[in-house]
Amino acid sequence: MINSIMSAQNAQSVNYARIFSRSSSSTPEDKEKITDTVNISNEAKHLLLVGPFSSTGSTTISVRDIEESLSNTTSYVEKHLQALYSKHGLSPDSKMEFSVGHDGKILINGGNSVSESLAEEINADNELSNSIRKMSADTSLLEAINKHEEFAAAYNKDPIAAVKRYGYLLEDGHDYHVLFSIQDGHVDTKVSYI
Repeated sequence: MINSIMSAQNAQSVNYARIFSRSSSSTPEDKEKITDTVNISNEAKHLLLVGPFSSTGSTTISVRDIEESLSNTTSYVEKHLQALYSKHGLSPDSKMEFSVGHDGKILINGGNSVSESLAEEINADNELSNSIRKMSADTSLLEAINKHEEFAAAYNKDPIAAVKRYGYLLEDGHDYHVLFSIQDGHVDTKVSYI
């Protein structure tokens, strides 16, 4: 099953084999079996086992769960980016903006050699770059939830005005763009709907 929340440029993987029977007959000849198999990456298997939702045993994730996961991931990223700042001799009060590109690579704003070096190091570190991607996905999801709640409340009051005001959310081809910045060891977030 494809996760409709994720952007098309992101890879989604699952691994399971399931046998389906199209007939209620109990004889093997009468049953047509279909086997669906999808491969899951080692990283995804690891996340399923140790991820923030693995211990819940539930298939439902609350907004609170997403917010908590985002907070924990952001703390991890801040710590590692502070170490990179130190390694490159950057002043902690200097500001750096970064985002996730359409190809999944972490992009650092700025065309200088330090920003290029930082981008290379971040992208080479699978755990750090995946954490930034997760921050971006969680932030986009939370923004979508907020916009949905705003739209639903407005729709309950005046459906026509709500569709006029929030109609852009119903159009295909748009996405949330998340821009992060770090300064003084703290990550800030700006979300745009493009």
